[in-house]
Amino acid sequence: EGARKFVYFNIPQIQYKNPWVQIMMFKNMTPSPFLRFYLDSGEQVLVDEEQAKMVKSNPANFGPRKYHLRECMCEVEGQVPCPAFVPLPKEMTGKY
Repeated sequence: EGARKFVYFNIPQIQYKNPWVQIMMFKNMTPSPFLRFYLDSGEQVLVDEEQAKMVKSNPANFGPRKYHLRECMCEVEGQVPCPAFVPLPKEMTGKY
């Protein structure tokens, strides 16, 4: 899905801004999509979508489950439990 969006949205922009850059697309040749870049120095850079997907996000980040490992900071061990489930002590609420 990520490679498909890259090809659909970014390849035309790259071609427009860099008319001297040659872009070749081969479809349905491998089971997992990848990108290979050839630099001016002759060096090749390979970007594999599967490997990029396997890299885990920073465990300190939290947010929606779709993007992060933890949804709330209270899920981290050693943190104050979520006030939605365990009431906080009165001195921590700021309302006493």
